[in-house]
Amino acid sequence: MKNILITLLSTLVFTSCTPTLKLLTGVRNPKVRSDQKADEFLQRLPDTLNVYDARFKKIDDKTDILLNLMKGMGSEAHVYDKEQDLLCYQGDSFCSGVVLTEAENNQIEDIYQKCSPEETNLGSAPIKLNTLFENLAFEDEVPEKATYTVVFFWSYDLARKFHEENWLDVYESFKSKEDVEFIRVNTDLRSSWNLPEGKKGKIKFKRDGDEVDMTLVMPFIED
Repeated sequence: MKNILITLLSTLVFTSCTPTLKLLTGVRNPKVRSDQKADEFLQRLPDTLNVYDARFKKIDDKTDILLNLMKGMGSEAHVYDKEQDLLCYQGDSFCSGVVLTEAENNQIEDIYQKCSPEETNLGSAPIKLNTLFENLAFEDEVPEKATYTVVFFWSYDLARKFHEENWLDVYESFKSKEDVEFIRVNTDLRSSWNLPEGKKGKIKFKRDGDEVDMTLVMPFIED
């Protein structure tokens, strides 16, 4: 096998969970770590009731590795109902400043509805929660299915104060709702995914008005 260059392009807008200017100043180049070191990061976020920490099991597909890493870099949050269906707010499955404000001031069922196959901004979020669960390893107990499940993806390589702030923004917006559980999924790169420990990727930004293209270059990933 030979090394190849994998570039993942993601457009980040100012209405995303993580404001673009924060990303520009707070993102580290992602580093491959051992499971032991990466698991230490799971203790960095505050321990709270109804919150379960998880990580991805071994991932063989390199595209999936990159897509999951980008979820964490963007502090993506998605909401699922008790039927394990992904919910959307006005056709968008991603949280945003507007959605978090709406969620804090309203009941979930009043602002969210099931995502349809025609939704145009689902990103790479699994349409069913059980599909995601199959790929997760939980640190402690596996959560029982609540009426609503908020899944928050995060990465240590997003500077610590930012991923903590982003988590608290999401948690504070939904914590007062009845029968809501939270799953925090760490997406940091692991050597157990057949990646060379200690190697780093490189992130490049290109700004165009209110949008920023973020290119993730991972030349050490083998085909």
